[in-house]
Amino acid sequence: VMDGWCLSLVTGEVFGTYFALLEQKQPEFAPITPYGQYIEWLGRQDERAAKEYWSSYLAGFEQQTLLPGSDTSSKDQVVDSRDHTVSNTASETSEYVSEKITVDLNSTRSEAIHRIAKQQQVTINTLMQSVWGLILQKYNNNEDVVFGSVVSGRPTDIVGVEHMIGLFINTIPVRIQSEQNATFVDIMRKTQEQALASGAYDSFPLY
Repeated sequence: VMDGWCLSLVTGEVFGTYFALLEQKQPEFAPITPYGQYIEWLGRQDERAAKEYWSSYLAGFEQQTLLPGSDTSSKDQVVDSRDHTVSNTASETSEYVSEKITVDLNSTRSEAIHRIAKQQQVTINTLMQSVWGLILQKYNNNEDVVFGSVVSGRPTDIVGVEHMIGLFINTIPVRIQSEQNATFVDIMRKTQEQALASGAYDSFPLY
């Protein structure tokens, strides 16, 4: 029915109405943009161009990107998260035990992350996606990985879209490839370029 973006909009309207009624006033509502305008916008998108873009984006990617402990179709290959090596016999490794670890970044590290992103002219999101991609490459012993990223899905060419109530989010694939001798900066910049290109087609359904 709606996504996380809408929660503050809905609760703001509910409590605004509530407090207005407490004061015996008539609630005032801002003008709304009907969700139907977004559905109409979706219908005008070039589905063929989007399909061609994503087909090209994922061309040549045939394997699965897995995390340690994930179920696989073949049980005879296990990724060891301790040293990023791959064992071909499951009995050679102990059972993987997952843990949840919470880490708070102090102001120094947070500022360093922002500084790196600003210096390389990329977003924090691009920086984190690049890091996650490299981690997945290590776990999968493969320099080409794909994972899903949730986008807001709100097209800026619809006036008032930021105030609309409805379901807009979509999951799109993010592909991180490391070419030989590529630096982390190279990977970040390529990821940023891909994100900008994908933005034009991020309403295309995952299925």
